[in-house]
Amino acid sequence: MEIWNLYADHVDDPFLRGHLHHLLLDAGHGRRPDHVRGAATGYLDTAQLLLTAEDGHRWPRAAQCLKRAGELSLKFKQPELRERVTKDALTIAEHLLADANADAEGRPLLAALETLQTLKCDVADLAEQAVSLFTHDMDVRLGLLDALRKNVPPSRHAEIDTAVVHTLLDAADTADAGHRRLPF
Repeated sequence: MEIWNLYADHVDDPFLRGHLHHLLLDAGHGRRPDHVRGAATGYLDTAQLLLTAEDGHRWPRAAQCLKRAGELSLKFKQPELRERVTKDALTIAEHLLADANADAEGRPLLAALETLQTLKCDVADLAEQAVSLFTHDMDVRLGLLDALRKNVPPSRHAEIDTAVVHTLLDAADTADAGHRRLPF
């Protein structure tokens, strides 16, 4: 553990630095505040690098890093880290919504919205836009509808529940399981 502790502060890769601090935090080794800050900062720095990268898998990885940093910032009451996570998660969500097309991957957007919800942010407008754009992946659409339902008044719950049922029925229609909706 002592070697990991020394190595964690001097490693250049931000993800590895964050992960090492997270492991040390989970193991209960060393000063907890230092490991919380080191882990969250490492994940946030990784997300920033991924946002500027041209890697095709940057969005899911950046969203996952933000989710980890957000959980740490809430669990250990780190408001300045929470602000950074919120800003970066909003950046990801807005970018993915702006660039959405028929073949776009919705899972990173869903992870960003879930991170924002965990941080107690209102994501109703973003979720509303996303539900209308990401219709081809049933799991993503159901997750987006769930995110929307958590942020709207109870008067809209029936409408969202109906959309959930329609999503499930549409998925059953397209599945090659031999189960089809009866035409009545």
